[in-house]
Amino acid sequence: MSKIRLRIGRDAMLRKRLLEPGEWYVFRIKKMFQETAKDKESTNTIVDLLAVSTEDGETRDADVPVRRYFSEKAEEYMESFVTALGGTVDPDTGFEGEFDEETVQEKLVLGLVNHRDAGGGNMRNEVEDFRPMPDAA
Repeated sequence: MSKIRLRIGRDAMLRKRLLEPGEWYVFRIKKMFQETAKDKESTNTIVDLLAVSTEDGETRDADVPVRRYFSEKAEEYMESFVTALGGTVDPDTGFEGEFDEETVQEKLVLGLVNHRDAGGGNMRNEVEDFRPMPDAA
């Protein structure tokens, strides 16, 4: 009888770890990119974030990854993220601009974490609001 080898690595365990809901965390932007949405009619901006600490410096949840999707069909939800990156969103005209991938990568931002049901009762971290780091404001 043959044996079946299974492995669950540290990265997998970190992906499923739930951060404290309602808490502001410091996140490092690991990657930001765009891809065509499933409907083939719009574009999603995808941001891979990595928790560094809570806003008050607690590092118990360091290295927990969170992926945030922004759809161009709901662009109003990008406002706080654009502001956290240093963009200025005019209340009357909005924002139109570009961010250089290399400049954005490794940038620190504050993110407000909550949970969402990913189906089947599986809860996932979701960053629902952003702020610039205090020293970047």
